[in-house]
Amino acid sequence: MDIFSVTRYQATLDQAAELGLLRGKKFEIEQWFDRRFLNAALKELKLENYWQPLDAKGARAK
Repeated sequence: MDIFSVTRYQATLDQAAELGLLRGKKFEIEQWFDRRFLNAALKELKLENYWQPLDAKGARAK
């Protein structure tokens, strides 16, 4: 789960809140994601560097 994916989820959540589709307070969606299991699986499969992570704008992260 890279920064781009999390940013897109946050934008979707924010838009849903603005359109009145959600009840309650806004929150940061980052707290929903626990990357430990994904990172452990990628390491076990030797795929840590297989995918290039993207930054918040969708460009390849450096």
